[in-house]
Amino acid sequence: MENLQVTDEVDATAQKPEKIDGEEIKDGHYFLKLHSNQVQTLENLAEMVEKELLGCENEEACGILRAASGKARLLVAQKLNQFKGLCLKNIEQSSSDDFPTTNEDLAGFWDMVMIQVEDVISECNKIKKLKNNNWKQEMERGNQAWLDAE
Repeated sequence: MENLQVTDEVDATAQKPEKIDGEEIKDGHYFLKLHSNQVQTLENLAEMVEKELLGCENEEACGILRAASGKARLLVAQKLNQFKGLCLKNIEQSSSDDFPTTNEDLAGFWDMVMIQVEDVISECNKIKKLKNNNWKQEMERGNQAWLDAE
């Protein structure tokens, strides 16, 4: 399992969004690209964690792995799916919409979702450390185990 970093970069092969005064417009199209990248990252993380589960013999470690996989899959299925719907609504909205989805709405929702994405990535990086330590939790300062350590 490799250390993963959260990224807001978009695929270089993707169509470049419009720019105003040299700045990229952060609209539904822009956020759909970010969405796609993060969905792929979370799905890859869930798959890696689930592969670790196949040979898992330590019940506590298995629970940690199941929790991380579940969080990643739930985030994709619920929050990121909801966000995708908001992006599409932003792209396809008409002036007659009672509650239009603004670019600012998308930016705010994205910031909140990214907190959860970063949390899942952090947990998966901690799992890597735990695996490298033969699934033994390291105690820090006599407090709670690896879950509190960064």
